[in-house]
Amino acid sequence: MITWEAWGCGARFPLAEIAAGHYDTYLESWARGAATDRHQIWIRIFHEFNDSQTYPWSLSASGPATFVAAWRHVVDVFRAAGADNVRWIWNPDGDHVTQAGIRSAYPGDAYVDYLGWDTSSTPAYDNAANYRVMERVWHKPMVLGEVGASEPGWLDRLAARLNGGRAPRIRALVWFDVGPDSLDRPHVAAAVRSMLAGPAFGPAHPS
Repeated sequence: MITWEAWGCGARFPLAEIAAGHYDTYLESWARGAATDRHQIWIRIFHEFNDSQTYPWSLSASGPATFVAAWRHVVDVFRAAGADNVRWIWNPDGDHVTQAGIRSAYPGDAYVDYLGWDTSSTPAYDNAANYRVMERVWHKPMVLGEVGASEPGWLDRLAARLNGGRAPRIRALVWFDVGPDSLDRPHVAAAVRSMLAGPAFGPAHPS
């Protein structure tokens, strides 16, 4: 999975520039490269777009219509290059997931392969509530695009939810291996190993 961020575009509002085709040469180079690969490639673009304080591609910077236009343009460029092996992950930040807040930024079922959100052991993240929002509105498999936890108890609760079959649409998670969440920390690594030993992560789990 590649997290692809719209930094360095030389524009204050990069999504409008992307939607207008100003970076098509760059996009086409990526698309042609992806099309030659035999593997499935997951691309997570414009992640955490509902976080108004962090990124120039946020909804507060450009608005949902421009966000959707930029997203669709990127996907269309890849499809025109024959990159049918690419899967697109739509991934808000998990501490602002409400139906009213993110629905207008959904590019459409034809442009999204996986839903997702980022989560951590800080109190702002409610995985059960986020799952319900996603499940109610869209009918897509899900990915936890960033998971970070320095508290084994929190991770044990997440593992119980996933391995207990209470979030069956979640098909993958990506560990945010940075700082206090690093797998170099023995207590974090032990909790992750325990989670991965469960049935949700076994070979029979659908991919």
